Amino acid sequence: MPAKTSIRSAAALLFAAGLVLTSCGEATDETPEASATPSEPVVTATQTQTVTEQPEDTASIPDDSDDDSAPGEDPGAGFPTSPTDYADALIVAWGQGDKPVMQDLAEPEVVQGLEELGMPGGPHWQQTASDAGAGSTFVTYTNTDDGAVIELRVRNEDASNGRPNAIAEVKVQG
Repeated sequence: MPAKTSIRSAAALLFAAGLVLTSCGEATDETPEASATPSEPVVTATQTQTVTEQPEDTASIPDDSDDDSAPGEDPGAGFPTSPTDYADALIVAWGQGDKPVMQDLAEPEVVQGLEELGMPGGPHWQQTASDAGAGSTFVTYTNTDDGAVIELRVRNEDASNGRPNAIAEVKVQG
């Protein structure tokens, strides 16, 4: 039965050749091409990345700043990019007595002017008007308790770029 011996010899030879080619029978320092260890994914030109924008929230601004950050220092992402939303965020921070956020949103004179009205500002301020012109947006708020009115001037370019201290002026009426 030389045919069976020949087939067995050929099979053994192919198996041995396979071991040599795949390095399964040898111990080496090199990592084989096919590894059981997971590796970092390969980035190709066809992969895409989804970027989700953070929704603008007029109820509050996340306070990413540390208590030791200087007023006007960029505390990180989180500034509104709409001038009216930016002004609303200041009114909310003032209403809650959150001076560090107020200092991030407005110039020192604005913070001082709001503090002189009362700290915290309270929950009774309602946005009643806004008007844009000459690179600024003027946002008006009325106190529903006593009828007092304040107007904030927001620098449009600074607000739309999410920069700190975009509120440059406050006017108090009544």
